[in-house]
Amino acid sequence: MILSAVLVLFVAALLALLRPDLPRAELIRKYSDVSSRFVLLSDGSTAHLEILGVAGKPTVVLLHGAMSSVQSWAAWMPSLAAGHRIVAIDLPGHGLTGATGARDYSRAGMVTFVHSVLKSLGEKHVAVVGHSMGGGVAAEYAERYPDEVWALVLIDSAGIHIAGRPDTEAAKLARNRVFRAVLPWVMPKWEVARALRKMYGDPSKVTDVLLDRICEIERFPGNRAGLISHYLAPTDDAVLEDGLSALKLPVLIEWGGLDTVQPRAAAEVFQRRIPGAQLVIYPGVGHDVIEEAAVASERDAEDFLERAWGS
Repeated sequence: MILSAVLVLFVAALLALLRPDLPRAELIRKYSDVSSRFVLLSDGSTAHLEILGVAGKPTVVLLHGAMSSVQSWAAWMPSLAAGHRIVAIDLPGHGLTGATGARDYSRAGMVTFVHSVLKSLGEKHVAVVGHSMGGGVAAEYAERYPDEVWALVLIDSAGIHIAGRPDTEAAKLARNRVFRAVLPWVMPKWEVARALRKMYGDPSKVTDVLLDRICEIERFPGNRAGLISHYLAPTDDAVLEDGLSALKLPVLIEWGGLDTVQPRAAAEVFQRRIPGAQLVIYPGVGHDVIEEAAVASERDAEDFLERAWGS
């Protein structure tokens, strides 16, 4: 009798933790808007984008970080779109893009994906702005397609190897064999909240709205498996770092002064390796500069892009 009761409690607790994928249509209804486009690519992938601004203006591509989406640029896009054509892309295994036909969630695979998206739109001359994981994709994109990029903005960017740097919370879970098996089914909101608060300079800015958005979109079909695959993919930081000195374009680096995910040492390597790169540090701000310091970071990026286009 006692054993049966314990078993019932165990099953109930397990069921309470289960977070299966949410219906694709439900999430698209909630998180897409009039700016959304769904582009079918040759490998069978359907890429979700948000396109704002007027055709004919300089094009700026926005690439989000891990466990994020185009939603993270919401505070940037209205102002930036006044003088630019904005293409914000949900990367493979993220946002409303989800699983891709190629099932390649490495940085190199994401670069190929972004190029396919831009090629489908007829975009051949763009500025690329990337945050965190998206920054690494942006930097590698500029290295691989130098004739197609007129400016680059790297924000708390991945891509630099720092010896002894600890893994992020998400990377630790993805690389743990036990957690890796359950992550596609379980994602406690309290754990996401704990990890996010460690990433912010001001933890009070991690609101319930932000948490709900991240937790719900992460349950889009294919996203959790894609995130795990991204963290398990071989890193090409050494190759990316070696190619930085060959970049011949205007580059702005934005960094949170309290970033514990991508330390300031990484920003300094980017600045040292890229000829003429500018570095802006935001005191008191953590890793998520584009949301925690949205107004200042957008203004600095917009001013930089206007100067870069006019140069």
